[in-house]
Amino acid sequence: MDRVRLLLVDDSKFIRMALRKVLEEVKDVEVVGEAMDGEEAVRLALELKPDIITMDIVMPKMDGVRAIKEIKKHMDVPIIVISDHTTEGAKITFEALEAGAVDFISKGSAKLKFDFSKVAEELVDKLRLYTRKKSERKPFSPQDLKVQETKTQSAVDIVGIGVSTGGPKVLPVLIKNMGRLPVPVVIAQHMPPTFTKGLAEWLSKETHLRVEEGYDGMKLEGELFVVIPGGKNGSLERKNESFILRVHEEPQTIIKPSADVLFKSMAEKAKGPVALILTGMGNDGTEGAKKFKEKGFTVIVQEPSTCVVCGMPCSAIEAGAYTYIMPVEEMGKKVRELCGGLRHEVYG
Repeated sequence: MDRVRLLLVDDSKFIRMALRKVLEEVKDVEVVGEAMDGEEAVRLALELKPDIITMDIVMPKMDGVRAIKEIKKHMDVPIIVISDHTTEGAKITFEALEAGAVDFISKGSAKLKFDFSKVAEELVDKLRLYTRKKSERKPFSPQDLKVQETKTQSAVDIVGIGVSTGGPKVLPVLIKNMGRLPVPVVIAQHMPPTFTKGLAEWLSKETHLRVEEGYDGMKLEGELFVVIPGGKNGSLERKNESFILRVHEEPQTIIKPSADVLFKSMAEKAKGPVALILTGMGNDGTEGAKKFKEKGFTVIVQEPSTCVVCGMPCSAIEAGAYTYIMPVEEMGKKVRELCGGLRHEVYG
């Protein structure tokens, strides 16, 4: 079995040692080098040619964002950011994603109570995901992927998105291809607290569209993309012809924000909702998508071969809880079509 060759980059010797110790127990991962600053990270990346790199952000000599940009000039290697769980840490994390990082892992506490076992478990999962060959991903036959029959639904009044691993890379593409819609869009991105505000700000900057972090009681309007706060669940309340976002702790789902909670609420409260299921681990979104299908509402699922991990989309496909299966760009265009076109131009 080929081992994943990893370069660890962190200015803390303690963190490097702790991660190395945990990773030594993982048979299919080999730590081939360690760097304590951005300059050393660039040099070792070019010298060792690792399969994947973990990158700290705040470091001496050269920070992680600059190091990512330099490495990406010379090689197309997946880089995962290990980020501080703070508002400022979240902001810099999205700068790192813009620079070319594929994903991030939160250290878990602003007080630096680094939960190594939890971080290492998430890290190992993502190391395998980002180094796995596409041919190893579960294939579907043309019969599996055919368009499902659906009833004629009412005019679209709201769009919901469920997404997890790989989300920050595909969401800008999806949103740009949607453009300014006449209905609100609500996003359930699996993400810890403090990061969703940064995600909303970054998406707004990337797409030149109105993207905001939601709050309890927020009125949902056309031309608005709303990110449900990390660590919370979001659902809809109908007020006359408008929707209000409700943000709450319940139900106690394993992952928050839960796409299932959002979709079930949409199926109950909206007259013409559309649900989108994007890349992500697990099966979140499938139960909500089933409710959509029972009522003849539209569910669009990301095409499996384009997903970083096809847990969420593949689960919906296996359950038959979908209407269309498309690459992300086509998903955005389909939503525009279903919503009757754009109010303004598409931003690219």
